[in-house]
Amino acid sequence: MKKRFIALLVSVVMLFSFLGFTTSAEVDIGIPSSGVPSPYPDYAEGLSNSGNGDVSARAVGLINAYYIRLYLTDSNVITADVATSGTKVMALVGVKNFRVQRWVNDQWQTYISFNSLGKNKSTHSFSYDTPNLPSGYYYRFTGDHYVKEKGWFFPKSQTINNVTEYIYIA
Repeated sequence: MKKRFIALLVSVVMLFSFLGFTTSAEVDIGIPSSGVPSPYPDYAEGLSNSGNGDVSARAVGLINAYYIRLYLTDSNVITADVATSGTKVMALVGVKNFRVQRWVNDQWQTYISFNSLGKNKSTHSFSYDTPNLPSGYYYRFTGDHYVKEKGWFFPKSQTINNVTEYIYIA
């Protein structure tokens, strides 16, 4: 009986030590478990549409073209080039909820967030330079390309979420 108890106790201790080792190894790596890595160390992009009108099955056909492109321009600065184009002059066009996110504690956390919308035009584009970002993290950008028609009664709008590939700042 005593030998069985000791064998059971040793088995339980080994099981918990193995599980603890596996979990700590995953945390130490810090590689994002969601998202897509960029194949390039200094460039990443999100979805883009060349303007052929094939946006998505749920689209109402108001967004003509869109993109987010990232460039690691300095050791800790990422430049984002962003554009959204409507099919005509819109009341609002641009990006809502534009977010710089970094991978921390097994999740994407928003580091910076803002809106950039233009009024009464067909295209809105901007370039954004991050402040010096802390090194040792994976970063990605996300935002909602948005257009809203002009009109008094029930103007249509369209939103397309865009998430870039992630890049690492060493």
